[in-house]
Amino acid sequence: KSGFYLPKETWTYEFFCLGNHAASSAPLRSEKWELQLAGLGRKRIVFGSKDNAVKVKEKLEQAYPKLVKGGGFKILRSGVSTSVRGLCVLKPSAATGYSVNFIKNYSGLGQALAYKLCL
Repeated sequence: KSGFYLPKETWTYEFFCLGNHAASSAPLRSEKWELQLAGLGRKRIVFGSKDNAVKVKEKLEQAYPKLVKGGGFKILRSGVSTSVRGLCVLKPSAATGYSVNFIKNYSGLGQALAYKLCL
């Protein structure tokens, strides 16, 4: 061992792609199952630790190919509103958008599941 810390070159996070562009709450268990069967739902996605917003978009589109023609997306999280299942939009950084650095360090997601809402 050299004694030096080597940072990871990848970063993995769990996303859940919602099927309804107007969704404002997390889906019920039965809805989650239907979304999984449709190729949406929950997926673990591996990013490069320094990926910019363009690379993040590309990786999300690779994970959810049915939504490439969707017209964009927003990332949401649960647990910050008064409703137990309520979702709120994480506004992307004006400077870097939804980059890995923003999602990982500044979005406030922590270990929360990130919901992907397609427009």
